[in-house]
Amino acid sequence: MESGRRQRDPAALSAKGPTDASGLLARTFGFDTRARALYRINVGALHQFLDILFKPDNIPIAGMLILVFFFTWVALRQALRNDRLIEQGRADEILKEMQE
Repeated sequence: MESGRRQRDPAALSAKGPTDASGLLARTFGFDTRARALYRINVGALHQFLDILFKPDNIPIAGMLILVFFFTWVALRQALRNDRLIEQGRADEILKEMQE
């Protein structure tokens, strides 16, 4: 055995499942099982959400949702651009651009 280093004994590792530390943790505490259950729940919730969203009565709401996300993105993009101009000391250009 080298000084300061431990050598792994291949015979000591389990033949079941992954042999790395994360695999051992997953098997010991059931992380793998929980992740699969969470995935099933999320997929089921998404399926139910989409079923409700695409019913004929709810199509205008779906369109509105898309528009809200789009205009929120536009507003945040412009706000960041204005913040950069203010940091550069070019705040007067903001008003000029808005008047064009």
